[in-house]
Amino acid sequence: MKKLLILIIVLSNINYTNAQDGDGIAAALGIAAVVGTAIASQENLEEQFEYMAANYILGERPEISEFSLKVIKTSTGTSKDESNVSIIPFGLVDCSNKVDDKCSYEIIMMNLSRGWWNEYGVDFTKVQFYTYTYEQMLDFFQKYLNLVSPVPFKSIYGIPILTKSKNKAKDQSESYLIAGKEWYKTGEYKNFFQLKFSNSGLTGIKNYTDKLVFPFKKLKLGDTYLVGSYNDEFKLVYNEKRIGLYNLNNKELSQLNNSTLVEIQKFLIQQISN
Repeated sequence: MKKLLILIIVLSNINYTNAQDGDGIAAALGIAAVVGTAIASQENLEEQFEYMAANYILGERPEISEFSLKVIKTSTGTSKDESNVSIIPFGLVDCSNKVDDKCSYEIIMMNLSRGWWNEYGVDFTKVQFYTYTYEQMLDFFQKYLNLVSPVPFKSIYGIPILTKSKNKAKDQSESYLIAGKEWYKTGEYKNFFQLKFSNSGLTGIKNYTDKLVFPFKKLKLGDTYLVGSYNDEFKLVYNEKRIGLYNLNNKELSQLNNSTLVEIQKFLIQQISN
């Protein structure tokens, strides 16, 4: 997306009306050079992120002797300003002490505080790391879903499937008014990993492809926030169909877009599928 934005900006500054053939070729070469630089810059930034995360593991996790590490997503919010607050999630696969020949999966959140990027590059004093186990991440998703949906549930392994059809309702007397529509429980329950995120809620993967089965609350105003507790490090904040993490230490709010949640979910499912 960032590369496309750069391309659009460059194109918008070219005066095609007065350009001669030679000018057009020169402009095209200029575009290629700019986009090429952007690609190289993005790759270099990802390498720096991975280097910092690897250093954190080597310095703070002495019990780990064999691991793999990958950047799950570098563009996690909506801001175009690289110096703004951001959270970069990493997938950590720890193979030091395998159980039944399986490695353990964790998520490392790299929290970049405001001003982390300046004219000299990355300011390492504004970078913090938070590590969460597989079970802790499932707890994160359960608390998030309980915050954003009016439909209560007790286990991430048993999320109730809803329908707008009275004929498919298990009990028509029990309904939930969401975004002006009545929703009913079907009596069916799904594991979290059998569903996927969308802007409006969770949809099915197989039998419910692209069909909303667990809707989120629709906030009346764009500046309305839902706030919940996660742990001693972060608060959960829901606003404009996105989850936010409020860092209790540095008093800053970061956003995670839905596509980032999807990628984290894809990474975690490997714990039970491998």
